[in-house]
Amino acid sequence: MPFFHVYTVWSHTYSKLILSLCLTLHIYGLFSGTNCPIVFSIISPGRRSLQATPIDGVTDQTICEAMCRNDATCLAYQIDIYPDEPFCWHQKSQAALNDLYDDSSIFEYVKQFNCGGASSSSLSGSYLQFLQI
Repeated sequence: MPFFHVYTVWSHTYSKLILSLCLTLHIYGLFSGTNCPIVFSIISPGRRSLQATPIDGVTDQTICEAMCRNDATCLAYQIDIYPDEPFCWHQKSQAALNDLYDDSSIFEYVKQFNCGGASSSSLSGSYLQFLQI
């Protein structure tokens, strides 16, 4: 095989490995300084994680999301439509975020990093479904 073809195959494989590693490190909070915008998505409609922290006094979804966006430890935010419960909740536990329960009255928006066609989720182990290599 000519050197050029070997280099091209190696370079493409190496680039995929580096991108995968960078996204993985970014998910676990070890990579900083990225210019990837943060987006929030409902990953599992009708399901939510437990152990989220209530954010007292917040009754607006935009404010709830902004507070989560600006908190590096916040992995997701929840909007609770039960009338006697706090409206806004923040999820900071990776283990809890990966353990979902059925609940159609609470909407959970998971923080994701949209890096030019490749999005990665705060859900560890699930990030490859968003990685478009």
